[in-house]
Amino acid sequence: MNRTLQLGFLFLGGAALLAQVRFGLAMAQLNCETLPPGPRRTDCYIGLSRINRQKSEISAGVALQQAETAIY
Repeated sequence: MNRTLQLGFLFLGGAALLAQVRFGLAMAQLNCETLPPGPRRTDCYIGLSRINRQKSEISAGVALQQAETAIY
């Protein structure tokens, strides 16, 4: 995947994240500890870790884009 396309995807993800914050869009808060021990609880933790990783990648992409914009 070329760099421009990657930055485009990161920008769109960052825009979605900013829209969520700016407009107060609701997101479900899931507490995996409320699930009984077992495969569903494990899947819950795996899902949360993936979501957090994606949020981190989006934030890094937004920061990179802002840094590149500041250079210009």
